[in-house]
Amino acid sequence: MAILGLGIGKMELRLNKTQFYPEEVIEGSAMLTLNEQINARGVLATFWAERQTRRGKSTYTDVLYKREERLDTERLYNSSGGAKNYSFKFTVPRGILAENQFGSDLIGGAMSFLRDMGNNSIRWYVSVKLDIPMGFDVSKKQQINVNPGRQMQPRLQ
Repeated sequence: MAILGLGIGKMELRLNKTQFYPEEVIEGSAMLTLNEQINARGVLATFWAERQTRRGKSTYTDVLYKREERLDTERLYNSSGGAKNYSFKFTVPRGILAENQFGSDLIGGAMSFLRDMGNNSIRWYVSVKLDIPMGFDVSKKQQINVNPGRQMQPRLQ
């Protein structure tokens, strides 16, 4: 018997890709394999953006965006029957990353550099977990890259 959920099973996470732009859809799947049965609160997929900042000697993590999707309900999860597959989708939000376009002169280059520095401090993640009460969750987390909006091509009329 697993203690506090350790060794109860494993979670695999697959994403359609790892490079995204605002308003693109992240499509993913999770595969849960259990070694024994366990009561759990459900399976959750989460997509979030965070930024770490230093203030003095302390480091803080600010969550800039977060979405959760419940993939399965609270119940007794059995180990028999093989792996259980789940699918999910999230849309990358617009407005978290600075997307301003600047000129190619010296000031525009400096402004672009500052914009990119701010955007690079934001980390984006997707995770899935089997939420086990009073125990260690069976989970998997993956970092993804979100780039500022694509350069829009002028429309020909």
